[in-house]
Amino acid sequence: ALRHFDEFYAGVFGEQWPSVRLALLCPNKPCALLNPFLAEAGAVWQQLRARGALSMRGLCVRRAQAFAGTVDQEAPSSLELAEPLPEAAEGAGVAEEGSFFDESSRYMPGGGASSSLLSFVPSSRMVFQEEQVDEESYRGFYRPDSQLRLPLKQWLPEGEDTPFPGRLDAALFGTGDISTFPAPRRTGAHRLLDYYLMDGASLLPVLALDLQKGDDVADLCAAPGGKLLATLFSGLAGSAVACDSSPSRVQRLRECLRSYLPEKQLRGVSVLQRDLLRPGSLTQHSFDKILLDVPCTNDRLSVAEDDNNWFSHRRLQERLALPQRQVSLLCRGLSMLRPGGSLVYSTCSLSPVQNDGVVHMALQELWQKSGSAQYAIVDLSAAFAALPFRFFEGCRYGQLALPFLPQNVGPLYVARIERIQ
Repeated sequence: ALRHFDEFYAGVFGEQWPSVRLALLCPNKPCALLNPFLAEAGAVWQQLRARGALSMRGLCVRRAQAFAGTVDQEAPSSLELAEPLPEAAEGAGVAEEGSFFDESSRYMPGGGASSSLLSFVPSSRMVFQEEQVDEESYRGFYRPDSQLRLPLKQWLPEGEDTPFPGRLDAALFGTGDISTFPAPRRTGAHRLLDYYLMDGASLLPVLALDLQKGDDVADLCAAPGGKLLATLFSGLAGSAVACDSSPSRVQRLRECLRSYLPEKQLRGVSVLQRDLLRPGSLTQHSFDKILLDVPCTNDRLSVAEDDNNWFSHRRLQERLALPQRQVSLLCRGLSMLRPGGSLVYSTCSLSPVQNDGVVHMALQELWQKSGSAQYAIVDLSAAFAALPFRFFEGCRYGQLALPFLPQNVGPLYVARIERIQ
């Protein structure tokens, strides 16, 4: 895995790669997702604060207030925007827009030189363990269509100027603090666990959802359950459907939910074993908000563990086919959105192919089938600005939290797509 990363990512991240590489090889930094269903939640918070932990929600509020005088709210999106489009020719296949969108908010993939996906092309091939595989085997699925037009929407959280929804909060040790959390403990009358430990950046997809009271939510690749728990801990979801294709992972997910949720909350969650790509799977369902944390190369795990490693020789063809599987899952998830609903696509990979590349190809495929822009990209950069993480500036559709030793989370890529028709 590390040999592959040095060959590919050094060209993507440039001078940042040595820092990212070092952080990948060091233990990641977890956060503690507090269980709000415990009567003892206040006491748990006091214990964590006594250890030096900070409230991520409170930290975001303070950072947002500090930035308030320096951030230009009228500044253009940090995503790479093209020049405003000329008027579309009759029959060009671009959807007519309502008053919300103007031509200056159009995003044109394929223009500009800053995109890491388009600007970095290995000389002729990439190294996969002992084999040299033609670069097109991995990236050949990426066939950009210059006619694709995508609306771009800005998102600024309301209220406290923080993207944390409802009552959701998590504890995190400060920048440079490598303290660790003790293992979660069962407490209270229902013997529920007091918090859930996960990578600090794993909250980003839930924050990006912009949960609203009563939303019908789906987590389509839900196991092991951390992101689903965060969604439920917010107290905003009206109903939740969680599914995974693996029987063992579904069983693990059920055990996780039983360890954190009271019986009343459990009754509001449907846990299903489903392969989203199998015909007829979940065809009767539609949702306001969807989490799609797709199978990916899991870069941090790949450099740390050899067992069933994505970069082993026997999994070569499976890995080369992974981006197309991700595209299929994303297209399937987007088809289940209600108009006005949002899907958050995420990976724990640094690969621009699995991140921006998959988002582009899925939206291109749907655009070619419909002949109109049914989906919009939502720019998350302003909403995430107050988070204490380092983000890569070269993404075109989403945000990528980079491993960085003083705050060693991720990698975590997240992109939000809204259905507008």
